[in-house]
Amino acid sequence: MTRSLMLSVVLAAAVALQPARLRNAATTTRLHAANIQYGDTGGAALVLDDLSVRRGPVELVSGATWTIMPGERWGIVGPNGAGKSTLLGAILGIHDMTTGHVAVKTDADVGYLEQTGVGGSDTSVRTEVMSRMGALAEAQKALTEATERVEGGDYSEEALEALGEAQTQFEEKGGYTAEETVSKVLGGLGFDVKKDLDRPCSDFSGGWQMRIALARLLLSGPDVLFLDEPTNHLDSAARAWLATYLASYEGTLVLVSHDTAMLKRACDSIAEITGDAPTADKPGSGRRLETYKSCSFDQWRQQRAERAQRWVSTYERQKEEERDLEDFIRRFGAKASKATQAKDREQKLKRLREEMVDRPPRDVIDLAATLADEVEALKRAQRDGAPEENLGDTVASPLLKVRGGPVLRLPSPPPCGARPVALAGADVGWPNEGETLARRARRSDDELDLEEIEDATVIVKNVDLTIEREMRLVVRGANGAGKSTLIKALAGAMPLVGGERIEDDRLALGYFRQDLSQELPQDKTALEVAVETARRDGDDMTSEQRVREVLGALGLKGEMALRLVGSLSGGEKARVALACFVLTPQNVLILDEPSNHLDVDTVAALAGGLNAFEGAIVVISHDRAFVEELRPTHVLTVADGAATLEKRELVDADWDVSSIDERGAIIEEATAEPAVAAPVVVVEEDAATRKKRHNAPRRMAKLEDLIAEADAAIAAVDDDMVAAGADVGKAVDLQKRRDALQADLDGLWAEYDELDALLAVAA
Repeated sequence: MTRSLMLSVVLAAAVALQPARLRNAATTTRLHAANIQYGDTGGAALVLDDLSVRRGPVELVSGATWTIMPGERWGIVGPNGAGKSTLLGAILGIHDMTTGHVAVKTDADVGYLEQTGVGGSDTSVRTEVMSRMGALAEAQKALTEATERVEGGDYSEEALEALGEAQTQFEEKGGYTAEETVSKVLGGLGFDVKKDLDRPCSDFSGGWQMRIALARLLLSGPDVLFLDEPTNHLDSAARAWLATYLASYEGTLVLVSHDTAMLKRACDSIAEITGDAPTADKPGSGRRLETYKSCSFDQWRQQRAERAQRWVSTYERQKEEERDLEDFIRRFGAKASKATQAKDREQKLKRLREEMVDRPPRDVIDLAATLADEVEALKRAQRDGAPEENLGDTVASPLLKVRGGPVLRLPSPPPCGARPVALAGADVGWPNEGETLARRARRSDDELDLEEIEDATVIVKNVDLTIEREMRLVVRGANGAGKSTLIKALAGAMPLVGGERIEDDRLALGYFRQDLSQELPQDKTALEVAVETARRDGDDMTSEQRVREVLGALGLKGEMALRLVGSLSGGEKARVALACFVLTPQNVLILDEPSNHLDVDTVAALAGGLNAFEGAIVVISHDRAFVEELRPTHVLTVADGAATLEKRELVDADWDVSSIDERGAIIEEATAEPAVAAPVVVVEEDAATRKKRHNAPRRMAKLEDLIAEADAAIAAVDDDMVAAGADVGKAVDLQKRRDALQADLDGLWAEYDELDALLAVAA
C-alpha cells in the first residue's frame, strides 16, 4: 500500500468514526460556577475550613470543617430546614458564608443541577443533553483540526503523530460511543430512546424537563458533581438507575437527598447536619456538621447512635464526677485534717472542667435514648424466648423512629360505609389526543370540557376498583402508565371517559397532590393558612397549638411557621399543604408522592401518623421505606392500559416497575390483567430457608469484606495494566486475570443481593 493510500484510509476512518452529530458540534465551555472559590486544597477535591452560613438573621450551620478527596461520594443528611441546601449553595458561591473558607481544587470542573431545568428550550432533547459535553467537544475539535491538517497535504511526522494523539483522545473521551452513552442515560431516566431524542424540549412537562437537565449534567461528566434532591421528579425505575449510575461515578459526588435507597446505593461517606435548631433569639447557635468518612448509610445510622450514646454517657459520667468533687471540697475544704485531700480534689476538678465535653443537644440525647430502647427491646425479646431468627424484627424498621422526634397524629376518620368509594368499568384518560404534554400539563381540572370526552385518549381501561374501609392500597407502575391519572379520577378530581364512580353518602375524601402548594395564599403565614383550613374544613375549635404540632412534625417549627407562604421554598410550601391535608378529618386519604421534600425524620413521622390512621389509604410513592412502613394490604399495578388489584404484601419485585437493557432503554412490563381481587398466597418456608435467613446478616458482613478485597484486587490489576504499556503479552495475561476477578466479584454481589432480598421479604 502506498503512503498516500494509507493516509487516505486513516483519514477516512478518522472522519467516519466520528458520530454524525458530533462532527458539526460547537465546542462547549467547561461548567464553572462564577463564584466558586478555587485554590490549593492539598490534593483534595474540596476543603471547608470553619465555615458558617446563615439565612437571614439565623446562623444555620456553624464551624463546618470538611475535606473531600477525589472520587469520594458523600451524602449530606439532616432534618428539613437544617441548612443542607444553603451549605451546598455556600460551597458553590450561590449563598454567602458568614465566616470560614471554601476551596475547590484548581481547574476542577464543577457540575450542579440548576432548578430552572430547560424550560422554554426548543432544541431537541439529544442536542440539549449533549450541549455541555465540553471535554468530548474539545477532543472532537482537536481531531477535526488534526485531520484537516493532514488532508491539506501536511504528511510530516509531527502532523501524523498529532492525528494519532487526537484519535486516541477522542476515543478516551467516548467520542466513538457518544450516541450509545446518550441513549443509555436518557433511557435510564425514563425516556423512549426511539421516539423522544429528536423531540423539542418544550414538548415535555416541567418534571420531564428536569430529567433532561439532569441528563445534560450527567453527560457533562464534571470532576465534582453536586446534586440537591435529584430524585424528586423520578419514578422508581429512574431512581434505581440513577443510584446505580452514581455508585460507579468516577468523579467526586456530593449529594443532598432524603431518599434512603439512593443514599444507601450511591454514597460511601455521610455528612450530617445535626444539633438543636437555631432560633431568631439565639442567632449564633448554628447546627454542627458531623462527618462519617468511608461509612455507608446503614453504618452511619448505627455509628451516629453509638457516637451519641458515647457523648451522652461521657457527659453524664463527667457531670457526676464533677458533683462528687464539688461535694468533697464543700464538705472537707475547711478541715485541717482533710486540707491536702481537698486541695488534690480541687486540682482534679480543674482538670476535669478543662476536659469536659459540651452538653449534648436534644437530638443527640434522643438518639442515644433510642439506641438504649432498641438494646433493651432486644434483651426483653431474648428473655421472652423469641426465636433467634426473629430477633431482628424487634428493632428493625424501614424508618428509624427517634425518641423525642416529630410525632404526627391524624384526626379520627368520620363514620362511613364499608365501601366508601369505587370505580365500575371506568375508563380514565385525557381529552384532545393531539395536545402536547406541555400544554396538557398546563391545563387545570376546571378547564376539562365534558363535551371533549368523546375525543379523549384512554390511558387506563375498564377499571373495577372498590376501596374498602381500612384498606391500605399502594399504586405501582412505570412513569407515564397512568397511576396519577387513575387516582385523580378515583378522587373525583377529573371526569371519567367512561364507566361509573360510586361513592358512599358519608364519604369524606382527602386528595393530596404536589401542586396543592400552588393554591396556597401567598400573603398569609404558614400557621394562619393551616389554622384557617383546619377550622373551615374540620373542627372549628381546632387550637393553634394543635396546628403548630402538625406543622412542627412536618418540619416547620418555631419561627418557620410564622413566615409568609410566599417567602417559603417549594418544599416548605408542599409541607404547609400537607399539614392542611392531615388536619382535616377524612375517611379516605389519597396521596400522590407525599414524601417528596421531606427529611428522613419527617417521613417517619408522616408514615407513623398514616400507620395509626383507621380509615382507607391509597398512595403513590417512590419511597420504598415510607411505603413499607404503611404495611399495605393491597397492591394495584397499572401497566399497558390496565389495572391489576392484588390482596397481598409488597415484595422486592414491586419496585422493579421496568427493566433496563444494556443500552439503558426502558423495557415496559408485560400486559396486566384487569383489576380484580386476587387471593393471598401463603408459602410455607422450609427449614433450609429459615436457616439461610438466620445466617444472612453474618454472611453478608463477610461478603462485604470479600467484595472490598475483590475491588482492591481489580484496582491493582488495572494499575498493572497501565504499567504494562506496550507489552501485549503481559496485557493479555492481566486482562484474563481481571476477567476472573470480575467474575468472582459478580458472584459475590449476586449472593449478597439474594440474601438482602431474603431479609427484605421476611421484613
